[in-house]
Amino acid sequence: MAGTGGGNQKQQSITIVAVLVGLGAILTVGALVIHSHDERTKDTVAAVPTTATTALGASTTTTTPGPAGVAYVDPNKIYRMTLGSDWTEGPPGAFSSVTWAVPVAGGTARVNPLLTRGGGTDSLPQFVQSTVTRLDNGPLYRTTGTEPTTMVDGTPATIVHYTSSTGDLLVGRALIVVKGEWGMAMLIQCPPDGADACFAALDPFVKSMTFT
Repeated sequence: MAGTGGGNQKQQSITIVAVLVGLGAILTVGALVIHSHDERTKDTVAAVPTTATTALGASTTTTTPGPAGVAYVDPNKIYRMTLGSDWTEGPPGAFSSVTWAVPVAGGTARVNPLLTRGGGTDSLPQFVQSTVTRLDNGPLYRTTGTEPTTMVDGTPATIVHYTSSTGDLLVGRALIVVKGEWGMAMLIQCPPDGADACFAALDPFVKSMTFT
């Protein structure tokens, strides 16, 4: 896969590596961070199956339109998602977490899913608040607001908006999802020029993430 070799990794921005490692250290609240290198399958996907409950209480499987792309399952089989066909693996993020580089108008976007185990005690609002607190108390970022959202499979989620406090040219969002003992803070960073279009293009892919 392109972008995974040692030589290519050395050519990636040292600043990006430092940024991701710093944010990962800020966000780690659980007992375990899973190391998730890019292990894509060769299957392509064009839709995401979801389960709905009818008025009679019967469970039926339907198909919700989702992004076409490449199926990805993390090595520990805790979550899966759809990647764009032009996504390439970048230098590992915090705690060896996988990071993807995505070509977009105006530059390169970065996607870095950070998975933590919180002992099954954090609700979504609690995990969001702890994320905001750690971002604001850290040296790299400042949060600018939150908004509720929904994953493709119907799971409630929250977006935390953040920006650099060190002068780096980026616009950031952290997509926060909690299920059982697991919490996901998926970091998405876009270039300021065309950031809205960048996030709109990445949205169906990052929201395709679902816990297995």
